[in-house]
Amino acid sequence: MEDKGNYFSGTNIDEIIDTGIYTINYQTEGTIPTELIGKSCQLVVTLSSNRWGVQNLTDIFDSSLKYTRTFDKQNKVFRNWEKLSIGRINSHLTGKRMVCFGDSITEFGNYPDVIADRTGMIVYNCGFQGTRLAIHGSSEYDKFSVSKLIYAISKNDWAEQIAANKQINYTNLSKLMNMDFNEIDYVSIFAGTNDWAGTIATGSVSLGSDSDTTRNTFYGAVPYIIKTLLTKFPHLKIMFVTPIFRSRTSVGDDRNSDQYPNRNNVMLSEFVDAIEIQAKKNHIPVLNLYNTSNINQYTEKLYLNDGVHPTEQGYELIGHKIASALLAQF
Repeated sequence: MEDKGNYFSGTNIDEIIDTGIYTINYQTEGTIPTELIGKSCQLVVTLSSNRWGVQNLTDIFDSSLKYTRTFDKQNKVFRNWEKLSIGRINSHLTGKRMVCFGDSITEFGNYPDVIADRTGMIVYNCGFQGTRLAIHGSSEYDKFSVSKLIYAISKNDWAEQIAANKQINYTNLSKLMNMDFNEIDYVSIFAGTNDWAGTIATGSVSLGSDSDTTRNTFYGAVPYIIKTLLTKFPHLKIMFVTPIFRSRTSVGDDRNSDQYPNRNNVMLSEFVDAIEIQAKKNHIPVLNLYNTSNINQYTEKLYLNDGVHPTEQGYELIGHKIASALLAQF
């Protein structure tokens, strides 16, 4: 990347939108983070296309002060600056934006923060507890299953979610509704454990077959998500993350997923296989955490809090696994 030299007070940082490395001295003009006003900083500008770009701004004398934002070069519209946490590293993904879809394992977990620290990306947690990848037996919860959310994003129509959220009150909905997926680079989809386990009231999702293409079965939900999302936003890079081992089906039953099937007599590993088979058809990478996470019947006390949801160590492990996969695949 070309070194563009020194720029001094009076230069408007909002006008620096060409790829390069810039030294910004005593910057006061333009929209700049408050704690970097008047300081000497390094500005790195990268363009991911003719239109979209990223500015990364770092205090030359205090590298812990790092900010990033994306911008629309054609219209000269900038997103707000976001501070990168201390400990984040720079990588070829630094400054990119990622959305993590999932259920309660995502919503209440910090693995998106681990991904951000490992990659330098800006990562948004868009988990919704109790939800599924495919159709849900509960009308309200179904509106927040990943396949239904992807449809809402593609149509920019949130009427069903807004109505259903009066009963559930998900805090992540407003965040998701305000996102512009033209500015998102990566999406991870970490769901399926609730599809498999189900509940007495709503049952488990039908596994289906690899010829299915609708969200009514688990096999069908995967290509449905891929087609719906990439038809609208072909620039997105998707990664599916499979469910992890679980040491119970329902609370207290000790029916671990390696030995016991669900209420439809289907093993969780068959749901994992469905994700891999359907994603492979569309050349989409899959991180198989069921087979490679090291979470099993001998380690579950360390990595799982209640047989399903990860402990702090479990979330750390999952975050590092996903980050490594992203860095290797993309």
